[in-house]
Amino acid sequence: MSNESPPEKDAVQKPTENLSPPLSEDELSENPITEQVVSSVSVQSHHQSLVISQGPLPSPENLTAYEKILPGSAERFLTLVENETSHRQKMEIKLCDAEIDDRKTERSERRLGQILGFSIGIIAIISGSVVAILGRQITTQVVGGVIGGGSVAGLVAVFIYGRLNQRQESEETDDEE
Repeated sequence: MSNESPPEKDAVQKPTENLSPPLSEDELSENPITEQVVSSVSVQSHHQSLVISQGPLPSPENLTAYEKILPGSAERFLTLVENETSHRQKMEIKLCDAEIDDRKTERSERRLGQILGFSIGIIAIISGSVVAILGRQITTQVVGGVIGGGSVAGLVAVFIYGRLNQRQESEETDDEE
């Protein structure tokens, strides 16, 4: 029995005995096969660059390259950008005008609601007071109080609900922005 352990299956064995010493330059130049191998070796280099430009126009270098390939393309690019910019500005103006009109409409609707609510409240209070004063019995006086007080309580509830609704809408628009 020998004391040598068997080689591991996954281990890579390096053959060191079979390697010859490196050749000198003289020996390389005398060998015709080595000359062929050395003369056929070429070095390739690859360079890649990434250019990022912001804005609607390509970089001046790219614009010049486009112009060389297709004369007049630089002018076409500039016209395209000018038209797109003009269109975008017109759309922004329309959007601003629409928002202004919406706010004016909302204000006038609120104002009309306040005027009508005030009118209904005054009419209800006057009606309740008239019924209570002209009524000879206690029930008619109670009915007059219910008419006047109930209408005022209803109007107060509507105003409170409207304020809460406005706050929720303004918070939602703030969250969206």
